[in-house]
Amino acid sequence: MNLLISFMLVFATYYRFGTACKINRIELHNQLGPGIVLHYYCRDKTRKYPFETQELKFNTTRVLEFKDAAVTYTKTTTDCYFKYGKYYHDFLAYREATLGRCGQLRSYTARKDGIYFTRRYEKPGEFKFHWNVGTFVPKT
Repeated sequence: MNLLISFMLVFATYYRFGTACKINRIELHNQLGPGIVLHYYCRDKTRKYPFETQELKFNTTRVLEFKDAAVTYTKTTTDCYFKYGKYYHDFLAYREATLGRCGQLRSYTARKDGIYFTRRYEKPGEFKFHWNVGTFVPKT
């Protein structure tokens, strides 16, 4: 009986009430202005995102898709770095939960006055981070 209950819990974790677990997404948007390129990179230790700096042209979006582990005690974090001109910001974009989450959205929009964030498609982004000025020193 205990084995059956354990199986049902694992099954429910993967198939939340009869539907498959949707992919989690981190969306990166450039709304800095015409001709301004946003340089970025996102990094984590287990997912295979490119570590070299990528470019995002004005009014374009980059989407990173991934799934959380069903159960984990070593939570994976995804850090992202935005830079344009002399301005930059390094931030935690996503942190995995102990029990896997489905269909999570983390949307970051770079604008000249800062970085905006939302977790819902229907909700506009709210101001989250100020730009730092100077030279970026990566975390080790």
